[in-house]
Amino acid sequence: MNPKRLCLPCSCGCSVLEASYWEDEEDEIFISYYASSFYERNLNFWDRIKRKLDFLWKILTGKEYQVYEIYLCGEDVKRFKEFVESV
Repeated sequence: MNPKRLCLPCSCGCSVLEASYWEDEEDEIFISYYASSFYERNLNFWDRIKRKLDFLWKILTGKEYQVYEIYLCGEDVKRFKEFVESV
């Protein structure tokens, strides 16, 4: 059976949010996040190291952290809401 699938690109174009749902898997939904490595590749060496060490420090000290985020607006918000309601 084919899944219901929704792909929403970030409004700034840096990532994509994909949600998939198979009707025969009643209690499962798969949400994937694809981030472009363009921004990461354009950081200099020390900025990449600082970013990774900051992330690692937050994990080691039990602080909250955010790996990635996605910004949706306008029609994409409506499409996402309709998809979630249909599940």
